[in-house]
Amino acid sequence: MARRELISTGLVQFNDRPECFRAWKASFMNSIRDLSLSASEQLDLLVKWLGKDSSEHARRIRTVHVNHPEHGLRAVWNRLNEYYGAPEVIENSLFKRLESFPKVQNKNELKLRELGDLLMEIQAAKADGDLFGLSYLDTPRGINPIVQKLPFYLQEKWLTLGFNYKEQHRVTYPPFSFFVNFVCLQARMRNDPGFMLAASSNEQSGYHKPASKLESQRAVAVLKTGVSPDTSLTPSDSPSASKSTSREDPAKRCLLHNKPHPLHKCRGFRDKPIEERKALLKKHGVCYKCCKTILPENMCGNNRD
Repeated sequence: MARRELISTGLVQFNDRPECFRAWKASFMNSIRDLSLSASEQLDLLVKWLGKDSSEHARRIRTVHVNHPEHGLRAVWNRLNEYYGAPEVIENSLFKRLESFPKVQNKNELKLRELGDLLMEIQAAKADGDLFGLSYLDTPRGINPIVQKLPFYLQEKWLTLGFNYKEQHRVTYPPFSFFVNFVCLQARMRNDPGFMLAASSNEQSGYHKPASKLESQRAVAVLKTGVSPDTSLTPSDSPSASKSTSREDPAKRCLLHNKPHPLHKCRGFRDKPIEERKALLKKHGVCYKCCKTILPENMCGNNRD
């Protein structure tokens, strides 16, 4: 019972991520080191505590070596080291996670913290010394794509900070570890609880940004539009609306959009076919030539045409 308790409490589930395989393997071996487990028992534990995909490899190999569990155990570890522990596999997995990470938007402090954590994980793997492909991150081509994922204001800060480092240390480019420290420091600053509360004090006090002049003009224009009692009619079809809009000066207010811009300069009016434009001008009694003058109501139809 003591052995079962140690096994159940000391082991963790593998998540099928190559960059986590070495740490999981070390934890697994430390948990079973003093339990004197047989090869068959170790195979059973591997099938139980591996991930969804990796456990399928162990299950198939255990089935093949059912009569020789020692050979099966060695074959399982060889397969796991090949699929999850090879340096090329770990490097490829880290680079994919870095490439698929989205661009951090302004005021998205949590996403910036996630990027900093990912960079620290890559830096720790790079410091182990056997992942030589990660040395690519010490070059501008390795760091610049990551810089583009930062908000613009942090890109400008990195430009200044990185150039000063280059001048002071007489190097071709700052190392990856220096860039990781920069991102992590910025993430920690912008996730500090004290400064986050200070930044949100305006929102807590109920402060609202005043509406701009353009927004107020749009609101007045909407309020000025008449509404017909019959909900089946649109404002342009109702008698009251047509009567009021027919007297509007087309040189000051567009008859098509009922907005404060001249009809003859309206892009939507000019893009309409000629027949639709004629029909609109005739409906409102507007001169065909200048689109600015409202014709008298007693003028004959020939003069209007």
